[in-house]
Amino acid sequence: MLRSRDGGATFESGAAPIAPSAVLGTSSTDLYLFGGRSLAHTDDGIHFQVSEPFSTDAIVKAAAAEESDFYVAGFELGGAPLLAHSRDRGATWTPVATGIERGRFGGVVVRAESTSHAHDVLVFGVEQAGGSRAILLQSHDCGATWSRLPVPGSSREDVRLLGLCALDSGALIAATSDTLWQTADRQTWEPVRSTTLELDVLACDHETIVAGAHEPGSKKLHALTSTDAGRTWTDRGVPVAQSLESALVVSKGAFLVGPAPSPKGQVSAIALLRSRP
Repeated sequence: MLRSRDGGATFESGAAPIAPSAVLGTSSTDLYLFGGRSLAHTDDGIHFQVSEPFSTDAIVKAAAAEESDFYVAGFELGGAPLLAHSRDRGATWTPVATGIERGRFGGVVVRAESTSHAHDVLVFGVEQAGGSRAILLQSHDCGATWSRLPVPGSSREDVRLLGLCALDSGALIAATSDTLWQTADRQTWEPVRSTTLELDVLACDHETIVAGAHEPGSKKLHALTSTDAGRTWTDRGVPVAQSLESALVVSKGAFLVGPAPSPKGQVSAIALLRSRP
């Protein structure tokens, strides 16, 4: 695991307590790593506490937070999708029913509703019911009820969502294998950037967006960044050692970077760390 405290100019190495598939940063030092059924937390950026709050067959793939409310998404080895909610910053967890019986969730997004105390929750993944298809679900009441949204690029049968985030404006940014998409009304998607890279994951904070990607057949990672809600993008190559098995976490002040534990070398997770005032 590599950490940079100067925006990527220099790096220092450190050991990750678990191999994370999801990363959640609530400040520049308060960091949560999720991997399998495990959760590792640090409030100083150095020392981690590891727990196993999820069922033995649970695989957590993504995490999101709004204040003290955390959500995780993934799947269970028996074939059911996994979505869980914590109201106490990860101390205890409650399963959330979505009506999807078979499949896998790959990501979750949560943001506060401006007109109520409820959370706007979005979850994406693959439903396995008479075949396999990409799905995108939304809830305006913390997961009590759900509706389906159109999936970007769904004219292709093999399309899969790889990342999703919500901007302050309410617009959504999504990533498929080679295209970044945007929608203002959650019904009509427009491509905002195509790339020859293979997109892996996506994260945003306010109007800043970071997409993690890798070069096909290479261990070289890229961070596609936008600071203007996706209107313009910068492609930044991030070469790393092949042996690293960690996550990509990008922010103005600090980030960790490393390829996933896979022969393809793709980015395993990405999250923006908010700096304290």
